[in-house]
Amino acid sequence: MDKEVAEADKAGKLDKLSPEDREFLESDPRDKKLAIDPDGDGSYRVNEARIALQAEEDGTLPSPVRRATKAVNPSESGADFIDGEHKLWDVKAASQGAEDIARGAKGPPPENILVDPSKLSPEQQANLESDVADQLKDDPSAGRVEFAPKDRTPPTNEPEP
Repeated sequence: MDKEVAEADKAGKLDKLSPEDREFLESDPRDKKLAIDPDGDGSYRVNEARIALQAEEDGTLPSPVRRATKAVNPSESGADFIDGEHKLWDVKAASQGAEDIARGAKGPPPENILVDPSKLSPEQQANLESDVADQLKDDPSAGRVEFAPKDRTPPTNEPEP
């Protein structure tokens, strides 16, 4: 991935990102390697990297998580990440909805789906998780669907100390 990161940086891909995203990528070399999408247009997928790191941190995905790339292994084509148990994962935004998420999990071929619920309220996330589970309940061959973060605490109205 070092080559792909160097090419993206040379092509100015970092310049197209927000200051916050650039800071995140430059805080740890691993972040750039997780964010680079060598099988796509070579851009940084910062939200995908953040969600993969969150899933690794909270134990949703076994570590170490790394970026999938068909150049390293053709069987990784179409996946975004590989977990520490060598399982392929595709990241989907929660905004794609339960039907699209379930369709990806069902395949063909069945995929493991890591859902980014970062733009949902805890209630919306719970509803989406339930809707996806309902669509997959009769399909034992479907891939796994995980949400990261797994548990979200609803915001309180209490003032900060």
